[in-house]
Amino acid sequence: MNLKFNYKLYITFTCCILLASCKNDQKTTTSTEASTPKRGIDEYFIQGTIKNMADSTKIYRNVDNKPVDSTFVIKEKFEFRGSVEEPTNMVFHTRNFQDGYIFSWIENQDISIQAEKGKLQTAIIKAGKSQEEQYILTKRTDSLDKAYRSIQMLYQTKKVNEKNQDSVQQQLQIIKVASTKAMQDFIKDLPNSYISVSLLEVYLNSWDRKEISQLYAGLSDTIKTSIKGKLINDFLTLPEKPEIGDAFIDFELHNTENTKVSISDVKAKYTLVDFWASWCMPCIKEHPFLLKTYNKYNSKGFEIVGVSLDNNKSNWLKAIEKDNLPWANLSDLEGNKSRVAMIYKIQSIPYNFLIDANGIIIDENLRGPELENKLKELLGS
Repeated sequence: MNLKFNYKLYITFTCCILLASCKNDQKTTTSTEASTPKRGIDEYFIQGTIKNMADSTKIYRNVDNKPVDSTFVIKEKFEFRGSVEEPTNMVFHTRNFQDGYIFSWIENQDISIQAEKGKLQTAIIKAGKSQEEQYILTKRTDSLDKAYRSIQMLYQTKKVNEKNQDSVQQQLQIIKVASTKAMQDFIKDLPNSYISVSLLEVYLNSWDRKEISQLYAGLSDTIKTSIKGKLINDFLTLPEKPEIGDAFIDFELHNTENTKVSISDVKAKYTLVDFWASWCMPCIKEHPFLLKTYNKYNSKGFEIVGVSLDNNKSNWLKAIEKDNLPWANLSDLEGNKSRVAMIYKIQSIPYNFLIDANGIIIDENLRGPELENKLKELLGS
């Protein structure tokens, strides 16, 4: 999975990305016809029906891009029970998303989901206020989503060529602008919505900082003090992203041995700060090039510092060992919510920047032979 911008996610982000965090979820392992106790005051109780779904089909539940738990379908029914601190975005799916997915906002109340095998995305959901607001957003962006899909089909059918690719890209840009306006208007119109603050959080590294600040200022006090509201407020206190020619902004993270290391601790003529993650295939494919370049130029004053956007420490460590990465590897295991990722406005990985001995950023996004050529220019062959 690459974090690179995707126009479909841009338009219908809430249907594809898990946006919110969940607290005190209780695992469910089976569904049953037996009468189920009523939920507690601070609990949610999800009752789902999937027509034509075979018994013992597993239903998985993801929250904030992480698998949480699963249950089994019994006589076309499944159940989940738990508790959330705030309205929470959840996705339900079968193995490998082969039947699509069900997207729902969960609040501490009774929730009904009615779906059909192979058509999970058309599920009828009866939930709370946030789910109703999600329908409002979907209605506003539906035509844009359809426009995007029609253009996507041109790529799938290989109808985009040198003659029309500029025109196609212009159409995509028009959709991007329109979808941005639709979402920002939604935030202005519904300042007391958890959907609004989730939109802002998703696009922290994409939208203009001034726009984010103005939109955040218009949110209600309740939403500003929500989990995501506080995160956005923290983001707005961060320094502006340094550009080529600027001094880099130093940071300190734990290495694989749980010792804090800062970029300024690394003494080299040139240091490449490389952002990656174990789940990012383009990042993994880049490692052989980095390793080759490191081995060639390390003795001449070149160093690398890897900064992982992983959430899972075990996966991070395994990837380092598997790819035999000898340089310093750092992470706070906060994924793309990492403070460092926010400072450098990481929209996609792999991403890197090259600094000189004085801490000045002299280049960025050097891939494969580009990095080697740059170092050849700086350090000689």
